[in-house]
This record gives sequence, structure tokens and C-alpha cells, in this order.
Amino acid sequence: KQDADFAPAIAALGLALRRKGDAMQAPEQSAERARLYAEAESKLLRALDLDERLIDAEGESYYGTLGGLYRRQQRYQAALEAYEKAHTVTPNASYPISNLAALSKHQGRDDEAARYYRMVLKAAALKLDDDPLNNWTRADYAQARLVLGEPEVALEEMKRVLEHTRERGILETVRDGLRFLAESPTSIPGLDDLLDLLDGALNGRDNDNGA
Repeated sequence: KQDADFAPAIAALGLALRRKGDAMQAPEQSAERARLYAEAESKLLRALDLDERLIDAEGESYYGTLGGLYRRQQRYQAALEAYEKAHTVTPNASYPISNLAALSKHQGRDDEAARYYRMVLKAAALKLDDDPLNNWTRADYAQARLVLGEPEVALEEMKRVLEHTRERGILETVRDGLRFLAESPTSIPGLDDLLDLLDGALNGRDNDNGA
């Protein structure tokens, strides 16, 4: 009320609204989810119009938050554009790069996807040198190895993720990301093996892919 144009507060409200919408997955909640997403988009666009270099508490560009919203709505071109802006604002952050890679592959832009996945490999390797137990980063590293044609390496890296965590939230997010890649126009050798591995872990099965 004291400052109606305070961009960080507007953006934070947009993020909160998006997350509230994310939690509404039941079919009967679809209208309310759409309303929350529309309000979240309005807040985020307003905040970024006030300050396009705005970042959140984790140091990520709010364009990434907007990209995540568009991706959930299957507005893939808009998501790509938002993540490209996020990458411009935070060029050393891996989050927008990994999303650009996955979206490019999903949309059949294989050359662009390969370029972004090579960037993911470089960024992830640096992070893993500092923190080998960063499961999110290792999962990104495994996905990049997979798409770049190294399915055996990808499988071993994903097994290392499972050695250190069985947290459902992480595993479900990683699995959903791989299922998104499965919709790509071109097939990805080894993808089914990674999905089987994660499904086994989520279902409480010991699955080491035949070893």
C-alpha cells in the first residue's frame, strides 16, 4: 500500500500465486488454477516491466518463474522466450539453460538443444566439483549426457542420484522432466532405461537395469 510499484513484492506475489495454482491438480480445480495462473502472469509481467533484471531470493531471474508458468500452460514458444531472457539476466545460472535445452529438444530444435545441453554439462560439472552431492545438478548432468548420446553414462549418473536420495519430490520432478523429453519428435536412445530406473525407485523396487 505504501509503494504500489515495489517490483520485488509484486514479483514475489506472482510467484506465490503460481505455486498456489501448481498445487491445484484435481480436475474440478482447473478453473481456479487457470484464474491463479492468469493473475500470476499479470503480476510477474508488471514486476518485470518495472525492473527486467529482477531476481528472486535464490538469485534466479523472475523471467524463469514466468517461463515455468508458460511451460505448465503448454505455451512452449512463450516459455522459450522467457527462459532466453532469464539466461540474459543470469548468464551463469544453470536453471534457464537446462529449461532452454529441454524445451528446444521437445520442440524438435535438436541443434539448439545440443548447444544448450553442452552448456548444461559445463555448468553442472563446475557445480558438482564444489558439491558432489547436489542431486538436482547431477540429474541435470545425467539428462544432458543422455540427450548428447551417452546413455550409459547418463544411467550411471542417475544411479548415483539414487544412491544419495530417495526423496519423492526430487525423483518425481526428474521423472516428469524425462517424460517431457519423451514427447520430442526425435527419439532419445536410453531414455526408457532412465524412466524404468526412476519408476522402480518411486515404486520401492530395486532396479539396477539388469546388472
